[in-house]
Amino acid sequence: MKKIYILICLLLMPSFVLAHGIGTISSLLVGRLGYQVMVNISGSVDPVECRTRTDWQYYLDLTTPGAKEMLATLLTAKSTGQKIYVVSTGTCDSTGQGAEVISYLMLL
Repeated sequence: MKKIYILICLLLMPSFVLAHGIGTISSLLVGRLGYQVMVNISGSVDPVECRTRTDWQYYLDLTTPGAKEMLATLLTAKSTGQKIYVVSTGTCDSTGQGAEVISYLMLL
């Protein structure tokens, strides 16, 4: 019940603050530098305007606080096929990848 309440609250937040996606992880890539993670989900995705990539939807920088825990959540979702709720910061990465920066995740 708690998860449903949190999910409803997140969905009712103004869309200009954040963008989100719900689905299963279809692909996951760790870049050759070791800190760049690209994520693609199959499901409902609400993109932000700055996203220019069509092959990857989300970006996670493993040098940011909490990112390794988020990577563990992504790997769990991928390996179990569990649905995940992804919320972006509403901005795209500064490295020029053209993907939305992940703010937080929730396994559903």
